[in-house]
Amino acid sequence: MNSICKEMAEVGIQSCGGEDDEGFKDGRVMTIEDFENYTLDKDVSAVVVGLDIKFTYSKLCIATLYIHTGGAKFIACNDDAYDMVGGKRSPGAGFMISSLKTILSQHEEQDGVSSHRQPIVIAKPNPYVIELIQKERNVKDKSRMIMIGDRLDTDILLAHNAGIDGCLVFTGVIQS
Repeated sequence: MNSICKEMAEVGIQSCGGEDDEGFKDGRVMTIEDFENYTLDKDVSAVVVGLDIKFTYSKLCIATLYIHTGGAKFIACNDDAYDMVGGKRSPGAGFMISSLKTILSQHEEQDGVSSHRQPIVIAKPNPYVIELIQKERNVKDKSRMIMIGDRLDTDILLAHNAGIDGCLVFTGVIQS
């Protein structure tokens, strides 16, 4: 998550949270009283979720408050369920996003509100990333582009969604 905060800072977007969040870093967990009395910063307009290896219940509570109560946009960097690390499945950002989606969907059922609370996925498989590459690299002809990846559900789906060729390699998540 630190890299997300750094990237946002490079383009002038102020952020808080991330792996170095000081809010509950002292090892304390968020209590019911903390949750009830948590003061939202009115300047926060989005909750950006990416892989955070220091993800905690406290962060989940705070993100929920900002999205449900504060009306912040819910932005997901990706929703990969897992990554392959040394031949083993390591939880990806998808588990954090799924946690928030579950909480928010139950709020919607109770509130009777349909939602802007579903995450906006800004990376694979959203074709927006291909549009950015086209613009930044001045690529007019999509036939000159190919997405090479090891995931059907993000990499190859991105190629399909963006209207470019895709090539599945068997070196990571999918191995045969």
